[in-house]
Amino acid sequence: NHNLFTGSYICSQGSTGLALHIDNWPLGRFKFFPTPESPHNCSGEFRVRGEWVNASKTLFFDPLPDSWIHNGCGYHTVGLYGTLTEHGLRFRGEITRSYGCTVFSTVKGGASNSVCFDSDNGVTDSRGGGCSLYYFGDEPALRC
Repeated sequence: NHNLFTGSYICSQGSTGLALHIDNWPLGRFKFFPTPESPHNCSGEFRVRGEWVNASKTLFFDPLPDSWIHNGCGYHTVGLYGTLTEHGLRFRGEITRSYGCTVFSTVKGGASNSVCFDSDNGVTDSRGGGCSLYYFGDEPALRC
């Protein structure tokens, strides 16, 4: 399955775009890029592994060893620690493994906000139905 959360985070380089691709749970990719508010022009991508803690409804993502796919600006990998809200449509929290970063906020699905994360590591809609893969430009996403 493939899930996509898009948004931004704050680090010492300023506001930075974030696309968290969950390609095959628990494995994913953290992609960063400049936004219109960014004072930088850096982009990159690295691999992460997620962990869902059902009791606290928290989601963690930590970088994998040797995880860089692309790092044109010499940045360091970071992690994510946060909660899912609005029936899994929002994932927000703190940037971890970094001294210069603070918070992040994302929404589910990029172009579509109709998908949600199932705590049993699956992808369903709010009624328990299945999801199908579609493409927004060249980015895969899910529609429920």
